[in-house]
Amino acid sequence: MSKPATVVFDLRRYLPGGWYLPAANIVGTDADGTLNYLVQTATPITIPSYGIELTPLLAQLFDFNASQFGSSS
Repeated sequence: MSKPATVVFDLRRYLPGGWYLPAANIVGTDADGTLNYLVQTATPITIPSYGIELTPLLAQLFDFNASQFGSSS
């Protein structure tokens, strides 16, 4: 990928009862750092191919998502 990318976390509403679940996505960025397009779902396995390092903070966020909500990372 020629442009840098970053991981963006958000909360998505899945059920009318007010349930929100976290999601992590790899998002492309412009040269000035502006977010511009969704590339794919972010996991510890997918981020290295976009030049994103799995920092301790990212590892914690991915682990929190998996442990709290049953998602596999």
